[in-house]
Amino acid sequence: MLKTFQVYWNKEDGVLRLHQIDGETGQVIKDITGSEAFKFFSQWKKESTPPISQVNSSGLRPGDDDLLQAG
Repeated sequence: MLKTFQVYWNKEDGVLRLHQIDGETGQVIKDITGSEAFKFFSQWKKESTPPISQVNSSGLRPGDDDLLQAG
């Protein structure tokens, strides 16, 4: 079973929510919130962040725009 994740951040109440989704059916398998979601997302971001050598002139690495536009 293919599993995908969606990350939501509600700017109004500051809640980070992570949905683990079945890639075949599109149904939410697990709804993770709070510190558990933040830990998971932080670990994923750490593992998927390119090396510092790829930082552009604005100081952002590829993919950092996704964090700025979340919500």
